[in-house]
Amino acid sequence: MDTRGEARSIREPARDVPVFEETDVLVAGGGMAGCAAALSAARAGARVILLERNGCLGGVATASMMGNIGNRFVVADGTQVVRGIAAEIVERLAEVGAAPRDWRKLNGICMDSERLKVLWIDLLEEAGVTTLTHSVAALPILDGEAVKGCCFESKSGRQAVLAGNTVDCTGEADLAFRAGAEVREHRASSSLLFKFRDVDIDRFLDFLGQDPAGFPDGMDGVRDYAQCAHRWREYGEFFFPHHGGKKWRWLQETLRASRAFGEYRDDKWGNRLWWRDTENVEALGMYTHRRDGTLYINTGYWCFDRIEVRTLSRYELQAQQFAYAIADFMTRTIPGFQKARVEHVGVDLGLRGGRYIRGRATLKAADFIGSRVNTLKDDVIATAPINDPERSEVRGAFGSTCDIPFGSCVPQKVRRLLVGSGKSVDAEGGNNRLYRGMSGCMVYGQATGAAAALASRKGLDAGELPIRDLQRELLRQGVRLGDEQRLAALGLRR
Repeated sequence: MDTRGEARSIREPARDVPVFEETDVLVAGGGMAGCAAALSAARAGARVILLERNGCLGGVATASMMGNIGNRFVVADGTQVVRGIAAEIVERLAEVGAAPRDWRKLNGICMDSERLKVLWIDLLEEAGVTTLTHSVAALPILDGEAVKGCCFESKSGRQAVLAGNTVDCTGEADLAFRAGAEVREHRASSSLLFKFRDVDIDRFLDFLGQDPAGFPDGMDGVRDYAQCAHRWREYGEFFFPHHGGKKWRWLQETLRASRAFGEYRDDKWGNRLWWRDTENVEALGMYTHRRDGTLYINTGYWCFDRIEVRTLSRYELQAQQFAYAIADFMTRTIPGFQKARVEHVGVDLGLRGGRYIRGRATLKAADFIGSRVNTLKDDVIATAPINDPERSEVRGAFGSTCDIPFGSCVPQKVRRLLVGSGKSVDAEGGNNRLYRGMSGCMVYGQATGAAAALASRKGLDAGELPIRDLQRELLRQGVRLGDEQRLAALGLRR
């Protein structure tokens, strides 16, 4: 009898859970945010434990194989406004040939996600962080509204970590949600990448050049075919814009004429191509920084109205099947791909949105999008480029900057816990989220890790740490909070 739809439960017997260790700071989730949080906390002098559910670090960048760090580091005139750990990671990748040395001149920063895994290991080991892999942060330990650590599940069974302060970098605000924080959830899209080898990128570029007017102009920061070709020939970075396939004339004509891949369905967005549960199958972001025929492919969306394990599992496994289906289509039809083969498929869907907290402050679209000269916040933890749709420089549509507020990562109704993932802080933007990319996650991670460390040393709730103490520590760690005049106005310069 099928009882899946019935509301059923069991009572879990009370039991004693062994304490693995006590620490100053516990970080749940070893993606880009979590690694930055753990590193920042350790550099601030704290004892740190990092829990990661996978066997590698880096999250969406590595387990989902997102081989492109969007360049939200510089503004249009070339000024670098994001520094700290986020910039350090890119610099270290460039030093070992895992990212372009001229990355500041590029809109996207294509990188080697395999090398990124090991770079995080090296940095966290140097800082003295205890990292536990295949360890899922399962249940917060509560004393009233205060989070005292969490229980986690691993091959050793259920154990507990007790902590002065905890940073939730799970990406979906899992601990905050289970601790009783006020959260919201919105429709989220997700993708999973795969890696091709033996792609003849020069031949593919020549093919694109046969119809430059059919190139997807102005998408994902890529102006046109000429700019795409110049980036490859001058800097060794190939960057075909995400969603570019939807406006690439040759591809759209081929798909419509041959009906050789997927099926067209009518929905509220029109007559669109689907492959099983996969929409936007022709999104086709393509990235590499290497001249050896390696190419990361980002295409296809699986969309969630809410996070639910049955659907998540089906989509995640289907995404791995889809990688081979779309790869087969590409090798059969696109010049330059005939000898290519799939080398590696990501294992985690990268969700662009989902669950996020209601915080003490909100990062608002009105602050983040437009052409204003700096939107200032007293609790600034970083500066970030404003997305200015009226500008279209090579580095992307970024003119001036806005301040990222600390209050957006402080959840309501929960104490001694901060949220460090850029996609689960309190920010407007729906499925896009305003600062959910890798650089944004590292910015939030660094700030929340430092705050948790300082607060634990003082015996405080991290959300109540005096903001100037945090800002001084972030400045010490190389974070930019504004120019000298702004720092003086904040009382951070004499």
